[in-house]
Amino acid sequence: MGIRRWRNTAVVAALVLMALAAPAASEGEAGASRSVAGAQGLPAPATPGWTTYTDANRVLDLAFDRQGQLWAATTGGVVHWNVQDGSYRKLTTADGLADNYVASVAADANGALWFGTFVGVSQRSGGGSSWAVRAENRILAEDDLVCIAVAPDGALWFATAGGVSRLQGGRWTSYTKEDGLADDKVVSIAVTADGTVWCATDAGASALSWQIEDTMQIERWTTYTEADGLVDNRIRSVVAGKDWTVWFGTWHGGASRYELAGR
Repeated sequence: MGIRRWRNTAVVAALVLMALAAPAASEGEAGASRSVAGAQGLPAPATPGWTTYTDANRVLDLAFDRQGQLWAATTGGVVHWNVQDGSYRKLTTADGLADNYVASVAADANGALWFGTFVGVSQRSGGGSSWAVRAENRILAEDDLVCIAVAPDGALWFATAGGVSRLQGGRWTSYTKEDGLADDKVVSIAVTADGTVWCATDAGASALSWQIEDTMQIERWTTYTEADGLVDNRIRSVVAGKDWTVWFGTWHGGASRYELAGR
């Protein structure tokens, strides 16, 4: 996976933001509740006679499911939008979510939705009829989970403040700086069509690939930095293009594009 070409672009385009002017109602409540209270969407103790409201205006991640419905990960739970008719609903710990502070969301090939929280990973079935907490903090590389990516082989990758974790076939595997990551704090993660996992860190971009040597599959970590052509080592986001390119958004230098060799 040698360097073919890096291309850097100064980013000056304005972002189009989705305004979340009001908090959404809990699941089962059509329309919206316009009055909220509570700090950062954290659940209050369950007390008879009390109802807890969370603020879902701070959106940390977005994803579409197989039906084209939009899901927003927020500091006050998960908001589900029907983009066809404009209706929406909010889901919180009262509905089965592990925690109301949700940092990331992703949809897998089977239609299930995955939500990364500060107390573990929640999974919502494809039919939307059940919830499951699939990982506690001790299973993940670190409890501060910031990004989820789905690989072509169905594996789920989780970027955390203490490394990256993979869930495949019910088995969890974690990687840290000791295994080859540029830095333990991984702020974004993406997987290209060939299965290479790209991790964005403050110390450059780390790529995990697999090679066959003497009939054995060997894991290989490669790190790219400013010395290799990256515009800034402090990466804040990474996304894989369909044209065998990988894009990196950096803290101060703009964006870099990496073109995979031999494609």
